[in-house]
Amino acid sequence: MNWIELVYDKDCPNVDAARANLREALASCELPPTWQEWERSAADAPPRVKNCGSPTLLVHGRDVALSPDTEAGHCRLYADSKGGFHGAPPVDVIVRKLKPHTENAVTRFSGVAPVLGVALLPKLTCPACWPAYAWLLGVMGLDFINYTPWLLPMMAVLLVPALGVLAYRAERRRGYGPFILGLVGSVFLLAGKFYFNQPIVEYGGMAILFTAFVWNAWPVTKSRSEAGCPACFAPEKVS
Repeated sequence: MNWIELVYDKDCPNVDAARANLREALASCELPPTWQEWERSAADAPPRVKNCGSPTLLVHGRDVALSPDTEAGHCRLYADSKGGFHGAPPVDVIVRKLKPHTENAVTRFSGVAPVLGVALLPKLTCPACWPAYAWLLGVMGLDFINYTPWLLPMMAVLLVPALGVLAYRAERRRGYGPFILGLVGSVFLLAGKFYFNQPIVEYGGMAILFTAFVWNAWPVTKSRSEAGCPACFAPEKVS
């Protein structure tokens, strides 16, 4: 199922405006102009869209505007940010719903890259090795600096935004599981590198932290029971 769906009646006068606004919103979010359309009375229309008003726009099965005008057989009205009303979802309303889904895997992995890069830097605890490091850096045109005292503060500072990436809007992706896993990985990473001085603990923490970011970036697939706007199912009759 396409994650963007347009539900309409075949005689709806606002469906063309809905398509135009959706196309403009997708272009604004730099998303491809593709979506699924359902004509409510068509034989292939799924039952979950039969009770939607026209036009209704669903993003991952959720109505872009939770307005009260959602009954089947009725033309819908949508409020814009200026207090006006339209027969099709306004562009700004659609963009607001699409924005959370424009984050890609590269964006979500950007937080962990600096942490892993700094974690791989060796601690310069052996003065006898400093000439070798100085020679290697000199070959690359860099000056030798004993950065070891700054490694722990650098790691701590970089871990804060990295964990923030895992926590930000977590409920819209995989919940707080990746954040908790990333927190555990961070503890192992810091303890292994700066307290126990055990590479196996350090690398284990790096692996756990990387796994947390993979988990966080993995696409979320809505189950069939979660799909559908609030008006896409007829209310239960109470006897």
